[in-house]
Amino acid sequence: MSIFLDLVQLFDICGTFQASSADCERGFSLMNAIKTKSRNRLEVFHLDQLMRIKSREKNGPIDLDKV
Repeated sequence: MSIFLDLVQLFDICGTFQASSADCERGFSLMNAIKTKSRNRLEVFHLDQLMRIKSREKNGPIDLDKV
């Protein structure tokens, strides 16, 4: 029975791995588009907020009433 519990735990761990790094690459690309040489003093909070807005724009129009 212990072997099966170990296998279940292993499958749970393996299930959290991403199949590709496309999401990560997309995030870095978006960050580089926002944080240019002229905008190099953006703080982490502001950069995070801008990235969230830009990534939502790519998924379709933003409903400002919901925001």
